[in-house]
Amino acid sequence: MKASGYRALIAGFCLVHGLSARAQEHPYLSKFSLTEGFGTISLNWTLIAGNTCTGTKVERSTNGTDFSTVHEILGICGNISSPVPYAWIDPAPPEFSTVYYRLQLGVNGTSSVQSLGFEQLITSEQRAYPVPATTEVTIALRLPRQVIVDLRLYDARGTIVLERLEMSGPVHTLSLAALTAGVYLYDVDHDGRHFVGRLVKD
Repeated sequence: MKASGYRALIAGFCLVHGLSARAQEHPYLSKFSLTEGFGTISLNWTLIAGNTCTGTKVERSTNGTDFSTVHEILGICGNISSPVPYAWIDPAPPEFSTVYYRLQLGVNGTSSVQSLGFEQLITSEQRAYPVPATTEVTIALRLPRQVIVDLRLYDARGTIVLERLEMSGPVHTLSLAALTAGVYLYDVDHDGRHFVGRLVKD
């Protein structure tokens, strides 16, 4: 049997028995994608012409298994003669996690699951963790990804014990292995804006 004939036979078997040889997008959708913004995640999808559904739910998860509805479009979605694009912006994705989304297309089933690593702050301007720190500490700021920052770490006497200049991005992990236990003050400067905080090393 030729390879093309074998593939056709397998595809037919999967169709009859409700199986899938590989994960595919919902047949009503031609697009479903995620885009990270500053403090947001944008979802974009397109319903293929000739398909409609009664309402669409956007569902979100932080483990890829347990989903809950975070947005809902009521009424008839899609169009019988032309494709219809949709977009929704999640204004508060879970901080520092992999976020999973799927679409519930009325009674027509769910889309594929799309995921995106979201390493941004939403509920605060800055965070240093863990508390207390031991060998290293991560300092996160509520700033866009493309920023350049200068970071300085001071001891209790006001002496600079660590300095990192022109670092790219809002999240930075620092080694504390060379420092003694105690309380330290960090100052992160971005274009004249200062993020000041305290951290403790055990």
